[in-house]
Amino acid sequence: MFDDQDDDKDAYVADTFGVDPSAFAAPAAASGGGLLDQAASAFSSVADSVTSAVSSAYDNASNAAAGAIDSVEGAVSSAYDSVASAAGSLVADGQAVASSAAADFTFSPIITAPVNPADPAVIQAAAAKVIAASNEAEDWIRSFLTGKTLGPNTMDANGATVMFGGRSTPVDQVVDTTVAAGRGASLKLGGNDHITADVVRRIVTEILLAAVPRVPTRDGHDPRQVSLYIQYTFTPKTVHVPVAGGQSTSDQPAHTLTGQITFEYHADNQSGLEVSLTGSATWFADDKGGHLTNQSGFTGVQVAWVWSFLDGAFQAGPQFQALAGASRAQQTATNKLAWAPTGQISAGGQVQYAVPGLGGHLLIGLQAGASGTAAQGAGSTVDFSAALTFTYKF
Repeated sequence: MFDDQDDDKDAYVADTFGVDPSAFAAPAAASGGGLLDQAASAFSSVADSVTSAVSSAYDNASNAAAGAIDSVEGAVSSAYDSVASAAGSLVADGQAVASSAAADFTFSPIITAPVNPADPAVIQAAAAKVIAASNEAEDWIRSFLTGKTLGPNTMDANGATVMFGGRSTPVDQVVDTTVAAGRGASLKLGGNDHITADVVRRIVTEILLAAVPRVPTRDGHDPRQVSLYIQYTFTPKTVHVPVAGGQSTSDQPAHTLTGQITFEYHADNQSGLEVSLTGSATWFADDKGGHLTNQSGFTGVQVAWVWSFLDGAFQAGPQFQALAGASRAQQTATNKLAWAPTGQISAGGQVQYAVPGLGGHLLIGLQAGASGTAAQGAGSTVDFSAALTFTYKF
């Protein structure tokens, strides 16, 4: 590793001491002898000693460095061999473990991909399971309650009890019994957890409401639509025929204002039954050309059947009223007009036309009918009239 050491020595001396070793060579013979020769010889001897010492030190240093380098190279090589051996052993152990696991277990492809809980498909599938379990629970509750013949208790005006299992039972007891039975029910989709007191109460209410009699229309529609009407009626003439016989009389042209709350058992613009709570007041003059005077006030019930034509543009049908109130009637004893309690029943018919462009709110119509009127202290009469009506539907 350290070749040409002689040349390296001379170079080392030259670099270290700044002199050329060849300058210390023996002087030429021509130089002569004497003291000068002796000095030169002594100096040459010293130079040889120094050169020898330096050369020996250089050789020792070179040998030491080479030994150190060889030691480092050996240590590195030994460490590399140890690491490589350990890595090879680890890989072999890992392969053995993997091979053993593959032999002992079979992995399903279902779990090869992680499930993302935010995936819409995952959310939809989970929601579908919950809905299916909830529907299963409600179906079971309905079946259980109807199997126990749940229904209204017509003998309980307060509604605190219902008929359940053929007996009058408090509603709270019905709920508790149903929830307890639901916990032990065999439900395939696990709907038992959805059988709660709130759900049972809701279904109990639905079943009881369904048991209330309805008055459906011909097409089976059963709305509970409530409408408010205000009607102005102009009656040119009303003829009164005394029941006991005698001369008939007639009223001056009359103006009547009526308010109605109507329960319509039919869809909008369809035919069907209507039941109304009504209140009215009528004004007319006592004599021709006289001032208008309030002549009567009535409240009561009206029942009508409505036939609808042209998508509700025309309506026609019979109507019946039963009214009670007060009226100014000519008293038999005094032959004077006085306010007296009065009852009236009537039957008639009407035709109405919905003014276009107003959404069916304004209707113009004709009415005609007959009524029987009985006022306290006055004779009973049969009355006949025809009238023009203007009705606004809210």
